[in-house]
Amino acid sequence: MKKILLFAIILGGAVAFTSCSKDEECVDGSGNKVDTVDIPGVDFATECAAAGGTLE
Repeated sequence: MKKILLFAIILGGAVAFTSCSKDEECVDGSGNKVDTVDIPGVDFATECAAAGGTLE
């Protein structure tokens, strides 16, 4: 039981830090923020490029 609890804490922490790590913004040529669609299995840079923006 202790191993399962430890695994759950580690996994929860990893998910929390991963979801907070997107500090980059997708912007267009004039500096306006571009809204992207979150596609499972596709990284943020590809989603931004598909929306017509660049990472900043």
